[in-house]
Amino acid sequence: MAKRIVFLVIALICLAGFIGWLQIKKLPAGISEVRGKIARPAPFEIVPSSWSEPFVSDRDGTRRIYFYDSAQNSAGAVLPGLAAQLLPVLIDNESLLYFTQESGFYKLWSYSFSEKSNTFLIAISERPVNLTASTDGRLAVYSVVDPIQPGKQRSFIIYLDSRQIKEIGSGISSLNISPNGRRIAYADKEGISVRELIRTDTLSEPFLIYSGEALAPIFSASSEEIIFVKKQDENYYLASGDLRGQAQKEIIALPNIAGTINWTLDLSDDGQSIVYTAMLDEEKFQGRIGQVTLDGGQIQEFGIIGILARWSSKENDIWYNTLELGPAGPRAQIWKMNKQGNYREAITREGNNWLTPLPGAIE
Repeated sequence: MAKRIVFLVIALICLAGFIGWLQIKKLPAGISEVRGKIARPAPFEIVPSSWSEPFVSDRDGTRRIYFYDSAQNSAGAVLPGLAAQLLPVLIDNESLLYFTQESGFYKLWSYSFSEKSNTFLIAISERPVNLTASTDGRLAVYSVVDPIQPGKQRSFIIYLDSRQIKEIGSGISSLNISPNGRRIAYADKEGISVRELIRTDTLSEPFLIYSGEALAPIFSASSEEIIFVKKQDENYYLASGDLRGQAQKEIIALPNIAGTINWTLDLSDDGQSIVYTAMLDEEKFQGRIGQVTLDGGQIQEFGIIGILARWSSKENDIWYNTLELGPAGPRAQIWKMNKQGNYREAITREGNNWLTPLPGAIE
């Protein structure tokens, strides 16, 4: 009788294990997905408050996401796995959006730092070149290369809870989400347009706030003003348009740098300064970096060659990508400098390292 009971218990355990096995979907690289989430323990202690910008590096042979720990002055990988990892976007130090490239598809994931787990969101067949998200983590926007208009993008919005996808438009050169998550501004052949998020899953028709050649729209901290670069008579100007009906105005004339093909802008959290890059050649990491103080309308050119300049998460310094020559040939590296531009320090030295493109810039 005792043997029968033991046998019955063992049989029940095996049956439960078999049922659990049936509920698990096997994924590449030995990862198991259960109810949409994947447990992926981080290889080092996570302290989001000490992190600066995430970046991608191929120092281990595959493109993987790294974080620079400002307290330890070192970088560490967060997510294991064999698939290439692309376009990391940090959301309020609580989660990380990113793409992986595997089996001919690009998969969008959301990684939770507190749960140390991944949630699979969507898979697309075209290579994403840009990814950004609202600060509340409610929605994200990704872009792919526009097959009809070379150098431009097709952009899509995804509502992260429902995973609904809607196309924003095509022929887009730059795009940004407002801090309050209620508006999207983008530049195309018409000028600068805005679309409102009417409900949680509905976009308004676009309305034009500036007609003419323009690039790199970004929102003010209040989400009521859009700052952008406009081109007029072969010159570039930093300008702003107010969504409350006030007239568009020019802030300051930007340096007229021959060969400029694009601009990127990044606004400090206090809304007082913009760091810009006049992009000359994205593939060769050639661009001119500077800073504009909005209250006084002053420009400071740093006299360095690099691209994708942006404020660090702590705003103590400015990060940028540059191309350096070494024994193994040219390598993409990340540097930081202080606001005054008189102190610079290399963040990376191993392999190639890429900052996530600012909205509108192509990876």
